[in-house]
Amino acid sequence: MTVDHPGPESLTPEDDDFHPAESDHWWTETCWFSFIVPERDLMAYLYCWQRPNIACSGGGVLVWDASGEAPWELPYFDYQWNLPPAEGDMRDMVWPNGVGVRCLSPLQRYAVQYAKPGRIEIDIDFQGVMDPCLTGAHIDQMGHVTGQMTLQGERSEIDCFAMRDRSWGPRSDLQGMGVRVGYCYGTASPQTGFLLFTDIDDQRDDMENRYGYVIRDGERCDLVRAVRKVERSAGRPTHIAIEGEDAAGRAVEIRGECRNRLAFAPYPGMFCWLSLTRWELFGEVAWGENQDVWPPGSWRAQHESASR
Repeated sequence: MTVDHPGPESLTPEDDDFHPAESDHWWTETCWFSFIVPERDLMAYLYCWQRPNIACSGGGVLVWDASGEAPWELPYFDYQWNLPPAEGDMRDMVWPNGVGVRCLSPLQRYAVQYAKPGRIEIDIDFQGVMDPCLTGAHIDQMGHVTGQMTLQGERSEIDCFAMRDRSWGPRSDLQGMGVRVGYCYGTASPQTGFLLFTDIDDQRDDMENRYGYVIRDGERCDLVRAVRKVERSAGRPTHIAIEGEDAAGRAVEIRGECRNRLAFAPYPGMFCWLSLTRWELFGEVAWGENQDVWPPGSWRAQHESASR
C-alpha cells in the first residue's frame, strides 16, 4: 500500500505559522529541527510543541552522544512539559522553552537559535534540499544545516544534512499509550537519501499503512513496500536492515549502524529509543537517525520476553 504525497502546491507560507486549533482537548502543534556532528557520534534536537486548548506548551533542546543514554547522562538535556502557551507568529518568535525560530524563506529556510549562557549556545541555519513531504497534517523535509554549537565551552561547526518536521492535529497522551512505530531516515547528499515510517506489531515492522521514499540521482521516488528489521542488544537497537521496492520497480536495500542511543519520553504516553545512525545505501554512506517508538511499559515486557 502506498500513501499519496500531495505536492508542495498543497502547502502555503501560512503553514509555517500556527494552524487554527480544532476543539479536541489534545490538539497539538509541533516544530522540530535536528542536526548531527558525525565525527563525535553526536546528535541534537530542538523540539517545540503547543497544546492551545489546554494553554500549554513544552519541548526544549537535547544533545546526546555515545557516552550515555538516560536524560541525566546527556551532554545537555532541557525538556519541559508544562510551560505557558506560545504567543505570536511562529515564523518569527521565541518559544517559552527558549528556542527561537525565524522563517527566512517560506517552507524552505529557517534560522534557529537557543542559548543558556555558560552552558550551551546554538545558532543554525536550515536550508531545505527538497520540497516538504506532506502526509495528512505532517511535514517531513530534509535540509542542509550549517552553523555553530558551543557546549560547555567546546565549539562545534555544524555542516550536515538533517531532518525537520511539522505536525498539527489531535495527539492524545491516552491514545499514544498504544503506539508502536519506526521512523528512520538518512541522507548522503541532495542526490541520495531515504525516509521510512513503519507500523510495528509482534509479527511485522513494515510500511503497509505508513509511507516512505528513496532519493536516487536527485529524484524522489515513493516506496511501494519496505520491511525494517532491527537487531538489538539488551533490547536496545544496534543495527537496522531495510528491504523493499520503490515505485519504479527497483529493489531497495539499506543497512544502518546505530552509533548512540537516547531513552526519551517526548510525551507521557510515548517512549522512544533515538539513535544517530550511519546508513549504507546505493553504494554511499548516509547519516541520519532511527527512532524506535513504544508505549510506556511495552518495551520492558518485550525485553523480558526476549531474554527468557
